[in-house]
Amino acid sequence: MRPPRKYTGFSELVEAGARERGCQVAFVHERAGRVEGVTWNDFAARVQARAAELRGDARACEAVFADGSLACIVEVFACAEAGIQVVLAAADVPEQEASELVAAGDADAVWPPSCAVGEVREALRGDDERIERPEFGRILFFTSGTTSRAKPVALTDTSLMASAYNGSTLLPLGEDDCVLDVLPLSHVFGFVCGVLWGLSCGARIALGRGKRHLLDDARTFRPTVMPLVPALLRFFLRHHLFNPELRLVLTGAAPCPPELVELARSAGLEVHCGYGLTETSSGVALSLGEDTGALTLCPECKVEVSAAGELLVSAPTCQMQGYYGRPEDTRRALEGGVLHTGDVGFIDDAGLLHVRGRGRDVVVLDSGIKLHLPSCEQRLRDELGQDDLAVVVSEGMPVLVCGEFSPTGQERGWNVGELTRKLRGMRLSEGRDARIVRVVELGHPLPRTAGGDIQRWKIAKEVARCPRKSR
Repeated sequence: MRPPRKYTGFSELVEAGARERGCQVAFVHERAGRVEGVTWNDFAARVQARAAELRGDARACEAVFADGSLACIVEVFACAEAGIQVVLAAADVPEQEASELVAAGDADAVWPPSCAVGEVREALRGDDERIERPEFGRILFFTSGTTSRAKPVALTDTSLMASAYNGSTLLPLGEDDCVLDVLPLSHVFGFVCGVLWGLSCGARIALGRGKRHLLDDARTFRPTVMPLVPALLRFFLRHHLFNPELRLVLTGAAPCPPELVELARSAGLEVHCGYGLTETSSGVALSLGEDTGALTLCPECKVEVSAAGELLVSAPTCQMQGYYGRPEDTRRALEGGVLHTGDVGFIDDAGLLHVRGRGRDVVVLDSGIKLHLPSCEQRLRDELGQDDLAVVVSEGMPVLVCGEFSPTGQERGWNVGELTRKLRGMRLSEGRDARIVRVVELGHPLPRTAGGDIQRWKIAKEVARCPRKSR
């Protein structure tokens, strides 16, 4: 296994790969119904040819609707090499939201071109208002948007490669490894850990074929490594979808419950949990030992804890340039080069990081009682035997919001009256006001981020529109 190498950007990674591993397979994907390998030489040729085309184009910023394909990765790499700003968005994002993302990043072109329809086309900047090309490959990822609307985070191919280096230093892969990426490339965890981590170590990257192939991707590509969000890890374990060659799972983008870690280990898997943010190009710390809640800091990251318990991160090589077009948001988040994460936690005597969750997930009721919403939700999941629920605060009091009901052996909706009676005497915390005062059934799955976290701001808006029915 070669020692980890730090690349300055996508171009250096591609050139070094072609020079040192030219005939080795870099990617495995499905093409015309057949699985085929793509060598480093072929990948480099595709990137360089597309970059040459883009250099002769007038566009300054391209919105890429990432479908997880090899062509998509080539497009992002080529844009970075040509000095074109990229706005990364999910391929299946609704048209209205897509137009908002395009406008937020000042895009004047889209990929693939077929995406430029309706409201998306109207959101493209005209010839008279195009931005100037950045000096280097600036890539905009969007925050998960759990507590507020997603913000465009300005990263670069340099910061993303630095993040991949950090990961490979703590958890190196070998050239015999195959990483299966089933995560969205529009999410920084999927882009860095699903693609760049493996490429920087010389491993093969197998590109998943979308949601409809989750049941058979692992057995088709036979990976040795998979980065997964906890919700996908649970899905793969529940349906026995892992292939026998798989040895390692890296979870991120959301906290991984200890019982899920133990379930994966009982299946013979090595499990590591990471903590990172879009603002730091993904990884800040990674679990290396038995306790997946005790995280080793990445080599180029420093974390301090404020008097209020907030985690303050200094990661100069991986840090964002700022929130694109939002100087005030940038100023609040970055003070003296230090990122105020909004997360709470502590560092133990061994120097290991423990993350306790989002500070904003702690709310204060009108009575002054504090509630940690994720803890309340876990209690309710255990009590009700259902996963798709959330707690939000409306008019100063806690409200249970029910999404899609999935009882064992039958299909039916939530019985709001039955739930209300069941929860009548249950307190979420000390104090008589810490009780569910209202139950709202949405009738559809709760909105979630790519990491599986519920998007409270969207839920709260929908609850505000629901007719009030008190207990």
